[in-house]
Amino acid sequence: MVLTSLLSKSNFVNLKQELNKRGIEKIDGAIFDLGVSSPQLDNGRRGFSYHEDARLDMRMDKDNPLDAYYVVNNYDLNDLTRIFRDYGEDKFAYQIAKKIVKQREEKPIETTLELVEVIKSAVPEKEKRKKHPAKQIFQAIRIEVNHELDVIKASPRTSFRNAKCWWKSRSYNISFSRR
Repeated sequence: MVLTSLLSKSNFVNLKQELNKRGIEKIDGAIFDLGVSSPQLDNGRRGFSYHEDARLDMRMDKDNPLDAYYVVNNYDLNDLTRIFRDYGEDKFAYQIAKKIVKQREEKPIETTLELVEVIKSAVPEKEKRKKHPAKQIFQAIRIEVNHELDVIKASPRTSFRNAKCWWKSRSYNISFSRR
């Protein structure tokens, strides 16, 4: 039995290319770490935090051309509502999206704390006391920017397409949540 491991700084959807670069044709299994990186989230300059002011970014990979600034300042009302509702599960998705669209008519929303203020202005006072009103919206934007759900859907399919024997191979997913 030969056990070889491959660690790669790449998106899961690039598995085939990563294997090809190393001359590996087929695999027996794969382990995918689906969690977000705390060092990235904890770095205020990366634009993930709703507590620290930074340019809207939220990219896990700096080579990704899509960033939070683009999403917030260019997506239309329907797309913003959809991502806030579907990825953030926020019951004020429409109201928040509407405020963002209105605000950016005056000037672009450039920083995390500017966005937080717009979000707060759309949420009723009693709701603000329950949890930070930007938490779920920032999560939704991060998921959109990094195509997180698309990657999760594609990862098992990609690993099994590259398996030596699909019915004997294994795919494991690791994820942690701080809810």
